[in-house]
Amino acid sequence: MGDLSHYTRAIVKSRLVWLFTMLVVIITLIVSLLLPQVYESSAVIRVGIVGEEPVYSTAESKNIIQSSTILLPLLPDYVEDFDSFVEKNIEVEIIAERIAFSIVEETTLLRITVKAPSADEAKQITEDILSSFFSYAKPTYDRVMFFKMQELNETKENIAVLERKIDVLQEEIRSLEQQQLSTEGVSKALLLEDVFADYKSLTNDIKKRKGILEEVIERSKAFEVLSEPQLPSKPSQPRVLFNVVVAFIISFVLSSSVVVLHISRK
Repeated sequence: MGDLSHYTRAIVKSRLVWLFTMLVVIITLIVSLLLPQVYESSAVIRVGIVGEEPVYSTAESKNIIQSSTILLPLLPDYVEDFDSFVEKNIEVEIIAERIAFSIVEETTLLRITVKAPSADEAKQITEDILSSFFSYAKPTYDRVMFFKMQELNETKENIAVLERKIDVLQEEIRSLEQQQLSTEGVSKALLLEDVFADYKSLTNDIKKRKGILEEVIERSKAFEVLSEPQLPSKPSQPRVLFNVVVAFIISFVLSSSVVVLHISRK
């Protein structure tokens, strides 16, 4: 305990510790203030789904957003260093949710984050990426939904046709039942009843398919922006205060270690 208080007093009184620490802190502060400022803007989108299946998986959507097809027309000032700029400044993150202690499941959500030298540019690039991606992806969603709606309408028409045929068969069966039937007439009535049963069964099957299609269409969701890109109020980098605090801690620990080592060797 005595040694510890001895070392503590030595560190507190040491000019070397404080001079070195202050020097490192000042240098870190100056460098941090001279570094170019970087602003971040982000948005969250939902990938379009038809029923329970996404039009594009989140991994596919991520690759599309980061592709030159989407980004190159938006970043004409960075053509020469395009790949490097995208890697450092455009991040597309697949948002996951924890459904159990050790199980994480992907959602249909993506977070797009853009870094740029100015707040306006960061927000504008983010908005342009959203617009370009939606222009690329929305026609695919619309096409899939068009075919689903077309299939649903055809299914409804088939049901209507079958129901009309069932009504005609019912009428014929009812008419035959009211007559004195010969053997041939009985056979015809039985045949009509078999056809009627087949039509009924087929109609029920088609109605089930209609219900499935209606549920798919009802549960479908178009591509949508859930969180609009905001204009950043302050730069995300450099983190001046963080850098200064880290510099203070590291330099103080290093210089204190030198003092302790020097004392222990005496």
